[in-house]
Amino acid sequence: MTRTRSSRLFIGIFLILSMMFAFVFSSIKANASTEIDLMLNGSEATVNGAVWENLVPHTTATGTGTFHSFLRVQNNETERGYNHGLSVAQFDEKTSFTDPMLLSNVPTVEYEGAMYREFQLDINENDDNISMDRFQIWLTNTESLLNYNIATYSFGADARKVYDTEGFVLKLAATGGSGKREYRVLVPASLFANATEMYVVLFTEHGLTYSTSDGFEEWGVEKQTEALPTIDVIKTALTTSIGEPGGWVTYKVDILNTSDSTDPITINSLMDVVEGGTPFSISGIIFNDQELSLPTAFPFTILSGATKTVYFRQMVTGEPRTVLDVVTASGVDDENLPVSDFDDASVVITNVLPIIQVTKTASPTTVIETGQDVLFTFTVSNLSIEAVTITSLTDSVYGTLAGDADCEVGTVLAAGASCEFSITKWVEGDYSGPDHVDVFTAHAVDNDGSDAHDDDDATVDFSNVLPTIEVTKTANPTIVPETGGNVLFTFTVKNTSTEEAVTITSLTDSVYGTLAGDADCEVGTVLAAGASCEFSITKWVEGDYSGPDHVDVFTAHAVDNDGSDAHDDDDAIVDFTDVPPTIMVTKTANATSIPFSGANVTFKFVVMNTSSEEAVTILSLNDSVFGVLAGDADCMVGTILAAGASCEFEVTVWVEGDAGSTHTNTFTAVAEDNDGTDARDDDDETIKLFWYGFTPGYWKTHTEEWGRTDYLPNQTVISVFTIPTSYLNNQGELDLNKDGVEDTLMDALNYKGGNDLKGKLQILLRAAVAGILNEASLDDYYPPYDSTTELIDVVNAAIASTNKGTITSLAMAIDYWNNGIHMFPEP
Repeated sequence: MTRTRSSRLFIGIFLILSMMFAFVFSSIKANASTEIDLMLNGSEATVNGAVWENLVPHTTATGTGTFHSFLRVQNNETERGYNHGLSVAQFDEKTSFTDPMLLSNVPTVEYEGAMYREFQLDINENDDNISMDRFQIWLTNTESLLNYNIATYSFGADARKVYDTEGFVLKLAATGGSGKREYRVLVPASLFANATEMYVVLFTEHGLTYSTSDGFEEWGVEKQTEALPTIDVIKTALTTSIGEPGGWVTYKVDILNTSDSTDPITINSLMDVVEGGTPFSISGIIFNDQELSLPTAFPFTILSGATKTVYFRQMVTGEPRTVLDVVTASGVDDENLPVSDFDDASVVITNVLPIIQVTKTASPTTVIETGQDVLFTFTVSNLSIEAVTITSLTDSVYGTLAGDADCEVGTVLAAGASCEFSITKWVEGDYSGPDHVDVFTAHAVDNDGSDAHDDDDATVDFSNVLPTIEVTKTANPTIVPETGGNVLFTFTVKNTSTEEAVTITSLTDSVYGTLAGDADCEVGTVLAAGASCEFSITKWVEGDYSGPDHVDVFTAHAVDNDGSDAHDDDDAIVDFTDVPPTIMVTKTANATSIPFSGANVTFKFVVMNTSSEEAVTILSLNDSVFGVLAGDADCMVGTILAAGASCEFEVTVWVEGDAGSTHTNTFTAVAEDNDGTDARDDDDETIKLFWYGFTPGYWKTHTEEWGRTDYLPNQTVISVFTIPTSYLNNQGELDLNKDGVEDTLMDALNYKGGNDLKGKLQILLRAAVAGILNEASLDDYYPPYDSTTELIDVVNAAIASTNKGTITSLAMAIDYWNNGIHMFPEP
């Protein structure tokens, strides 16, 4: 290659800068790591437990067939990398000289009494020395690792580090020349003990301290002299015997790597042959577990001395015989030397006799001894692995059974299938005798003519048939007054037995005792099955409304011809209605009229119990005027009156009031019977309040009574009353009757009256004269005025009014009071 001056200048500057950078970096590294110089031939050092040895001058050529190279790194200045089988370099690897490395191919050597794993280094550089800045050994089950992190000098979780020169820089001589092993590293074998990983990954890094010059470094191991690989195949049938027609059989295959060397064996073929037939591959149906749930990755590698166990299953079917199954395992070791072995396993298919199961059921399982239809159901089940044909169906009682269209002689039952049929038969017997038992037997054959049979029985029990009767008792009516009433009781006895007659042995009533019945329904009467008889009695029933109902129970007994007793009872209930009590009260007075000024009146009170039967108790005695009445010793609150009885008492009280009014008061009594039902009644009494007064006619005819007054019949009117002059004549006299003589008091009593003013005056004076005579003779017994003067003043005022209405109204009022009792009171 021709370079120009400028290019040579650039290269020179670049080399100077590179050397300066290397010096600075080397100084930094020197401060960070301990440097070990292995430049001297035959020198050695222990670095983190591993022995590093300079093999010069005892080097051997790497091309003699004894050196197995697996990693080459090459770059100018610095270089690093690790072994893998990838087509693309991860760092500075030369992929054509870099391969995965099996742990089993790393030789184990003894050195100074200790065991080590040996790695060898071939340095191919033009410089005097080179630095080993980092060296690591990793173990993994991954053939080619990815993603080495140069910042942390580590892989991920897929690899395990067993050795590292961290903390040390090794200065190595680079003058050995290509094709020779200059150094070896002895890593303690203890670091690899119990390793489960298959592969070794070696990481190397150079030139950080002492740079490289575009040469390469190659790592390898010394090849071992090995014998031919061998394996041992053992095949085992986990089921050595299976009944016809056969089924799935699981086989276990153990493959043991029995090679003398440490070579792993890769199994790349698993073939199976059944009974000398065509071989077929089972590599896709093998599993790591007997349950066949964990598929086996194929092909697989077996380390020296190790065993790989796989499982697969194969259908073994056919007629009874021994089935031979041969498996062959083939593969190569890591030198690609072939290896193979086979083994067989036998499975016996045995003859299986047919099996049937029969059942017989009865419904119902208990019948009355007089007999009943029973449904018998027959079932035949094929428990065999093959179909069977029914050859016989028999019953110990009913003989040969026809079955039905799908369950008869000739019916073919597949494995696991069943059929059934039913028949209905009348079954009767004796309760004290044996049960009804019959046995069903069925026979069937398989396709080899092998017979299978089974039987089953059905038992029907007999129940005793006891006689039964039903009795009823009714009452008519069902409700009576508590005071009592006649009730018609009707008694019925019915034989409800299914077949047998019964004889009545007893008829009793809880209230009326032994019942005689009547001619066709009495003790000794025989009732056929379903027949009945009845009789009646009439009884007086009474009670108390607040007490219990009338309940009586009718009981009848009867026996059948076996002497078995049957009995039944029924009650009849008669309710009582309440009969409310009644009372009547009366109130009378010894005087029904008295002077209005008052008088003592004696009232008589009577209480009578008008109830039909029950006594009553007096609860209250009240008077609307006199209030609560005490009564007397035999007629007061608490007095008990029998039905129809009465009591009385008297009360004397002073009675007075307004003249012309009435005194009325009401007597009320309340009583109750023993049920707490009350009865009440009331009665009133009225007393008239009269006054004394005499009409004008009385005084006209009883002049002898004028002596009770200060007035005389011939006394003039104007001497008593003030008469306006308009009513007087020219002589100043009052002559209203026009007899030419001055009017006297007697004349006034005889006035005729009229409609004019003088006529109205006559009417007033006629009433007024009688009024002053009444007031003068009767005083307070004449009620309207307190004195004659008051009366005269009232009359004078009306006359002076000259008003006909006023005069007429006063005349009518005085006339009212003049119409009193026409007698004089006792002095």
